[in-house]
Order: sequence, then structure tokens, then C-alpha cells
Amino acid sequence: MELNKIICQDNLEFLKSLPDNSIDMILGSPPYSGIRRYKNLSKNFNTRVHLAELGPEIYRILKDGGVAALVLQDQTIKGCKTLSTFGAIMDWCQHFGNTRFNLFETLIYNRRGAPGAFWLKRFRVDHEYIPIFYKGPKLNYFDKSHLLIPVKTAGKHLGGTRRQTSGELQPYNKNYIVKDKTCCGTIFKYSNSSQESTLNYGLGPEIGRQLKKLKLTHPASFPYKLASDIIMAFCPKNGVVLDLWVGSGETAIAAQLSGRNWVGVDIEQSYVDLAQKRLSLLPTNVY
Repeated sequence: MELNKIICQDNLEFLKSLPDNSIDMILGSPPYSGIRRYKNLSKNFNTRVHLAELGPEIYRILKDGGVAALVLQDQTIKGCKTLSTFGAIMDWCQHFGNTRFNLFETLIYNRRGAPGAFWLKRFRVDHEYIPIFYKGPKLNYFDKSHLLIPVKTAGKHLGGTRRQTSGELQPYNKNYIVKDKTCCGTIFKYSNSSQESTLNYGLGPEIGRQLKKLKLTHPASFPYKLASDIIMAFCPKNGVVLDLWVGSGETAIAAQLSGRNWVGVDIEQSYVDLAQKRLSLLPTNVY
């Protein structure tokens, strides 16, 4: 397997070519059934069926403790959700016998900016799901230090009560000093791709503008910071991140800028060309 390269190939066939226990992390966003029209993709594409086909091979090639993080949402047909997201979670965690994933958490990606379409009979859709699956008894790597958020009451002495599992209230230690940062929680808020800052890449406004302009030529993409945050939390330094739906190449760019190796796969040559063009804008000293 050649690292830091994008391959134009069917992702299931590519997975079959990889050795067992060779990848640290999967990060990507499979097509949401028929919400977007992609080249080389049937209008009857079913996300749940697609992930059920890929699941055993993804499990096989992940290292023990490796993570698969998917950005998912359901299509709405005749007023009803397709349940692709929840169905895929159940399939991956219960239906593969010896290839059974564990679910670490389901994060919520709250999209700031122009959300999905809505009308009088529905709520506006302004979120997507990010289930975090892992192989084996425990995660191989987890570091959320970059995701911690400042606390306004840092340094203060606070008291109070904490409810126990029995329902009783237990007083806090009144000498407890509030730490300066706390957990970010499970709701991740990012501006969507059209409104995210060009400075997020940390490469200056000119390169950032070019990366963003090219990115928006793809019909669906997720924010750079989403990819960067997830990679830094679950993939060790110098680990290998695989995106099976590489699209605009955001996963590959985030992996490269965070010091991880990567491999990207897409069945559509024009998207492979787009991702490669964007990657060529990165300084050579980040390789």
C-alpha cells in the first residue's frame, strides 16, 4: 500500500487489496442515498446497503483499537427518514458475528450557516451524525486535549451537590478549584464548507482561499476543522488515515497538516483530480 496517495478505484475492491490490521483510522462521508447526485452513482444508491458491504472489510483492515468515523445523515422520502444512519450503526455493531464493531460515541455535527432544505411541514435539518466505531476491546488512541474549551469560572472555589445513582445528593468538596478548561461535549459546531474561514488551514489567506474555492466545486464536503479535530482525537501521530470517499480531499489535507499519513479512494476520476489539485497547494514541508 502506497501512502499519501489518492487512488481512483471502487472502494470495496480497494479494501480487498489491503492486508489485515494495516490502517489506524477510517474517516469519510459516504453518499447520503439520493440527497446529492454524484457521477458514477446510481440514483437508487442505498447508504445502509453500501456500508453493510464495506463493513467486514473495514473491520478486517483496521488495527486493533483502530477507529472508523463516518459523517452521516438520512435522506427524507415522502416525509419519512430513510434510517440509513441508525441502520448502519446497528448493522456494524450487531450483524457481523466475529466482525462486530463497538460504538464509542455518536457525535452531532451542528452545521452553522445555510442548513438543509425545510418547509412548513418539517424541521430545518441543521445537523449530521458522526458515529465513532472501534475494533477490539478498547481504543488504541484517544486525545481530546485540542478540543477542550475555556471555563469562565476557572480558578474559583465552588461547592454544590452531585446526584448519585441512588438518587441521593452528595455535597461537593467546597475546596474544589475549577479547572481552566473542560470537555467540549458531544455536539461539535462548525460553519459549513461555504462559510468556513479560509484561515482554518493555517496556511495564510491566499492558499486558504484557493483551497476553499476548489473545494466548493464538489457537490458535498465537510469542514476542514471537523476532519482535523476527529483525526487528532483518534489517530496517533504518523498513523494512517483512510478515506474511502475522498471527494474534495479534505480528509487527506487534514491528515497531512496534522502529521498523519493518509490514503484516499474515489471511484470518480474528476474528484480524484480535484483532491490532487488541492493537495498540490500545500507546502512541501508539511509532507
